Amino acid sequence: MTSWLWWVTGGILLALPFMFDAMVWTVIPGLMAWLHGIETSRVGMFCKGYLSGFIFVYLSLWWLFQLSIVIHLITAAFFALYVGILASVTGRIHHQLNVPGWLIAPAGIYLMEFLPEYVTLFPVTWLHFGHLLWQWPQAMQIAELGGVSLLTAVLMVVASGFYYGGRALVQNRIAAFRYRATWIPVLAALSAVLLTLGYGHGRLIRLDLQPLLRVAVVQANIPQALRTHDENATAVITEHAEMTLALRDQPVDLALWPESSVRYFLERSENIPLYLGHLTREIRSPLLLGAIGFNGNQTPPSNSAFLIDASGQLVGRADKMVLVPFAERLPLIEHFPLLRDKVSGLLSQTMRFRPHLTAGSESGVLVFGEHRIGVMICYDDAVPGPSAALLKQGAQALATLSNEAWFADRELTQHVAMATLRCIETRLPMVRATHTGETCIIDPAGRITKRLEHNQRDILIGTLHKTDTYRVPAWIRLSMHCGVSLITLIAFIICYWPRAVTVISQSRLLRRDSSASAPWGEDSGRPGHSDSRSHKS
Repeated sequence: MTSWLWWVTGGILLALPFMFDAMVWTVIPGLMAWLHGIETSRVGMFCKGYLSGFIFVYLSLWWLFQLSIVIHLITAAFFALYVGILASVTGRIHHQLNVPGWLIAPAGIYLMEFLPEYVTLFPVTWLHFGHLLWQWPQAMQIAELGGVSLLTAVLMVVASGFYYGGRALVQNRIAAFRYRATWIPVLAALSAVLLTLGYGHGRLIRLDLQPLLRVAVVQANIPQALRTHDENATAVITEHAEMTLALRDQPVDLALWPESSVRYFLERSENIPLYLGHLTREIRSPLLLGAIGFNGNQTPPSNSAFLIDASGQLVGRADKMVLVPFAERLPLIEHFPLLRDKVSGLLSQTMRFRPHLTAGSESGVLVFGEHRIGVMICYDDAVPGPSAALLKQGAQALATLSNEAWFADRELTQHVAMATLRCIETRLPMVRATHTGETCIIDPAGRITKRLEHNQRDILIGTLHKTDTYRVPAWIRLSMHCGVSLITLIAFIICYWPRAVTVISQSRLLRRDSSASAPWGEDSGRPGHSDSRSHKS
């Protein structure tokens, strides 16, 4: 019963930092509770880890309740599986192979976090513990070497130093440090902190930032309940346009509106492009905005961004690359047109969004003048793939158009924390345009240089800065993922190998014994099938 309590306590403590900014410090005690659960448990590890994971995900994503309690429960039930796997794998390797907990736990949690990027319905990095450090840029810089999972592994190494060092002191007092099992975890924790901060300091002082382009983001702060009604679609466009006219006296290189600012097929409309073209000529700068992309009568539309240049011409389009299951796509159901159309129509009526869209397949880099900007829409900046592809296609900066007015402020904070990682990984600046927040500008070091408050009606004007620093290639992060996975998998197989050999040997012995003890020989007939030689005799 005590081990169950430790796992439950760990789940609660680890959820608190995602619920309240002031509770970031509880991540270390939470990881220590998980470590104690691994040390003191030998049976039921998966179930204990699953319960802890369910509590952790359910509390951390409490803002999903505003969307749907069913979605909230299903999400918690699914992602708790990864914590159950973490507990089972690390516990078995630790107890059967005598691998020290301070060594296997960081590898296990690293594996637990990057698996959802590849082994799930769509890539997920939402509740990675490394994101909790997003307001400490000096610590965040090592993410370019191993992704956010490497930051989480460092947190686990630190938690291991506290746990094993403190445990030894309680049991043996100062004499405990005579033993390697005590001071090695503590030394590993100190080394991890120093190396992380040292690497971050070195990278930050070498970042030579230079102005790239001046941008303006319109955050109209129109309530979601009003903005999603079709009868208000034109009024929403007018509100954004009237705010944008303030840029006539403050020239910028690019103006931005959020995702779905225009709830029409922009390419099929006659009046709206003319109206927006007149607006861009008035402010003398291009406009990047979110609208619905038309793909033909037989193909579902796209969640798209359009670029209208300063002369009023529609010159570019980029589509959202990562579609969210059951919000923008219908996994499995999408292959059955009749069922798909019924579910799609129901969701469109009740939740006022299109659950069946087409993902972007072409380059999301839009060109205006001498600038090449990589466009992402909403969830695209939450995972590494889209930003890495845009960097490869020659993007000089990143722009995210998003709509997070569905959720509470905690979702906004969690999302912007992930966006800062995209800037560190690519060393590109980013501007985020949202309806209610988090509208901000992020530099190539992952630092927010300018932002608007949540639910503030205003225009954010600022400068994106570029850097010519060395970029760590994406294959290095992928190699680290593969290396940790392979080592952990081999260790797990070794744990099961003796049992597998024993089971196979026992089954062979049982078959041999049953043949030898049978009343008929190997060559004799079975009951009901007498040997022909016995009839002759």
